[in-house]
Amino acid sequence: MYILGYFFSLLIGIALGILGGGGAILAVPIMVFLMGIDEIAATGYSLFVVGATSLVGAITYLYQHPEDSKCIGKTAISFAPPTIIVGISVRNIIKNYLPDILFQIGEITITKGFVVMTLFALIMLIVAKTMIAPNKPLKTDIEIPIYSRVKMMFQGIKVGIVAGIAGAGGGFLITPVLVKGLKLPMKTAVGVSLWIISANSWCIFLGDWMFSKKAFAPDWSFLLLFSAISIIGIFIGNHFAKVISNEKLKPSFGYFVLIMAVFIIVSEVWTR
Repeated sequence: MYILGYFFSLLIGIALGILGGGGAILAVPIMVFLMGIDEIAATGYSLFVVGATSLVGAITYLYQHPEDSKCIGKTAISFAPPTIIVGISVRNIIKNYLPDILFQIGEITITKGFVVMTLFALIMLIVAKTMIAPNKPLKTDIEIPIYSRVKMMFQGIKVGIVAGIAGAGGGFLITPVLVKGLKLPMKTAVGVSLWIISANSWCIFLGDWMFSKKAFAPDWSFLLLFSAISIIGIFIGNHFAKVISNEKLKPSFGYFVLIMAVFIIVSEVWTR
């Protein structure tokens, strides 16, 4: 099962390399169902993996497009602070203040892990929908109002909640704002979002580590190996991206994410 889990970690990187995002949403179910890692720990581990893989993608993008460095800096100032603060706060509440057993209904026990995985599956359903639905082209004949910094901060808060609960980067929330709100080209928006995702994930992971009331001792050998295999997958995916259409592959991957989300919900309900 561990070998199968590491194989899927390679597929995460390949998906990231081809699609530019979305693949890391599979890190948590891989860790939980194939590698037997606790749900809460898996969402924290996922932040490390998301941060590492996104950073490699972000550096690669900036190397190819150095002219976007100012855009990355300005956008990160609006997005990163609220996302990091909210993400660390949500992780702190989940880990330190919610009891492992929330309540019982007869013989059915509702645990913290069950709630986290159910919310995670719902987030996966949203991600799947954004991937399956055809992209609507922007109408260039009308003026699109620029999002105010306040609205971008609120979007950052939403991303922080998602990152805190699910350990996901939130690229599916960030990229549409950059495209529709700031009128950035899609490729530029993906490159900018990678930097934001990386910064958010690393900071929330470190905050999770620093503010945890229980002993927090990550399995660094596992994390580094899992991340390294995913990063190798990114370079493989970048190679295939030159010959495989992003728009053709995205819906197929969306259906796979949808199946995984349904599997998580059924598995969690069945085990109650």
